[in-house]
Amino acid sequence: MAMQLKPQQVIKKLRQAGFSYIRNDPGFYGETIALGSGEVTLLDLVTAYSAFVNKGSLYLPVFIKSQPIKSQPLFDEKVAFLIWDILADPSARFASFGYNSSMNLPFPLAIKTGTSKGFRDNWAIGVNSEYTIGVWIGNPNGDNMKNIIQVGNASTILRDIFLAVQKDWTKGDIEIPAGIVKRTVCPLSGELVTDRCPDAVEEFFGEYNVPVKQCSYHIKENGELKIKYPELFKQWALRNNPEINITIKKDRKKWISFPQNGDFFYISDAISMKDQQITFEVMGYRPGESVDFFLDNTLYASIIYPETILWTLQRGEHTLALKSNGKDIDNIKFFVR
Repeated sequence: MAMQLKPQQVIKKLRQAGFSYIRNDPGFYGETIALGSGEVTLLDLVTAYSAFVNKGSLYLPVFIKSQPIKSQPLFDEKVAFLIWDILADPSARFASFGYNSSMNLPFPLAIKTGTSKGFRDNWAIGVNSEYTIGVWIGNPNGDNMKNIIQVGNASTILRDIFLAVQKDWTKGDIEIPAGIVKRTVCPLSGELVTDRCPDAVEEFFGEYNVPVKQCSYHIKENGELKIKYPELFKQWALRNNPEINITIKKDRKKWISFPQNGDFFYISDAISMKDQQITFEVMGYRPGESVDFFLDNTLYASIIYPETILWTLQRGEHTLALKSNGKDIDNIKFFVR
């Protein structure tokens, strides 16, 4: 998303949200701003998250009751609701945290957690109609927390605080704004559910983005139910669902699917170089076809699809090309800093 919007747009919104410590030019942060590369105080973070339950308005904190409370618009009310609903959905975080995690409380609560590089910071923010609470764990001097497992984590502390302060478990939900509708969709495709879909889920949508297409992933061929994945998901599908009847909708052209043109990668001094590799991936090839990768105008590797090839990051500007019989098929440019 940061790549599509450009870092300057993301940073502009963060500054509107009160992130006063993001003072450098957008080029200093790059797309890593989406991963939290900008500094922020816990108070600024809690203030910003509270906008999700205040119809998208940011209320500036005060510390004396007699002080006037000022507010300013930050998000469209519908956008604020949808983000809150996603963060409050236990099924959305099931794959990472499970259903019985400390994030599941007996009342509605949107939760976001974060951990900085090197485990120097561990934080959690919880927000509902009643309270917005933030927890930070770390060493004041910025040292690594080597024994974080022994002391617990921020989400566990956040849970205990909410259970202590919110006595009414019937509260916490926020009002559904006008312009938000609910539809029953296939959880695999995100398209409208059909009688071929084995599962269904109800989701909220903005009226400007309501799905209208029926599920195209679940199909019947000769009376047999199959799943038809776009080729982009082929490797994932075959790896995770080997027992399911799978067909692949093939793209007509051959192209480099990863990295993509204009991608940025960053080398970390905190990680071993053998763990800083990327995979060159292609689409449109049939099993058994030869794939020739040219890196910076030099043949890097020849593989037989669906084999893949790894490359260890090297700083600089790079070109990656696919060639066949000396003819260019596709080429992209990417950067490593």
